Amino acid sequence: MKKLLLVFGILIFNIALIAQTPYYYNNKGQKQYLSFNTKYAFLSLNEPIIPENIIQRSINYSEFQSDNSNKKQYQEKFETTRYYTRLSFSETLSEEQYLNLLSDIKHQNQDAIIAPYFKTNHSERIGLSNFFYVKVKEKGDTMMLRQIAELYECIIIEQDAFMPLWFVLSTTEASELNALECCNIFQKSDLIQVAEPNLMFENMLLNPNNNICPTNDTIEAVLMQQQLAKGINWAWQNGADVLSNSWKQTLFTLY
Repeated sequence: MKKLLLVFGILIFNIALIAQTPYYYNNKGQKQYLSFNTKYAFLSLNEPIIPENIIQRSINYSEFQSDNSNKKQYQEKFETTRYYTRLSFSETLSEEQYLNLLSDIKHQNQDAIIAPYFKTNHSERIGLSNFFYVKVKEKGDTMMLRQIAELYECIIIEQDAFMPLWFVLSTTEASELNALECCNIFQKSDLIQVAEPNLMFENMLLNPNNNICPTNDTIEAVLMQQQLAKGINWAWQNGADVLSNSWKQTLFTLY
């Protein structure tokens, strides 16, 4: 109990710091910093219908795709399928205007999960979905993971059958933080070994220091055989730094 209270205290304290911290993700223990790409945003809804308030703003959007979450099960519970799209903004926005717009869309649509797009020197368009992946340190930490997820209004979608310490989580309509922010807070917990966001790399410029394994040659083929763990291990053993989503498979079949 004391361990849980200590963990919660650390996590709650980190909420106050998250707004002051630049966006980054962890890659081999190193912080990889991201800049906003204010031309795009990720949007997930209960139904594949663009809300009228978004249409009135003349915001463009891509074709809706299902996230397939209804096919995933955790503790005999199936989640409801959601539908995601990429929003495109024609006007030039400052970072403040961009974040305010995303906040407006979120609060004007009760079922909306919205997340920013990013860019780096090597990729001009990096999307962030509502999913993220967490590895706990011990099997006994599962209950506390559920409590931490509840604290941040997140849900557990699935526990990996081949790697039982790994879980797929999702932010929800009620989440105040996006998946990347959740990862960076979860990572500070003594219970969490790894927390990684579902980043969607598009238009990747090759970094000579990185090896990239496209998912259709590695992960997707293994998924068809229901052996995800072997697929990920294969990619890592062959030097992959990035599992690329450039082949446009649906988001939720990539983990």
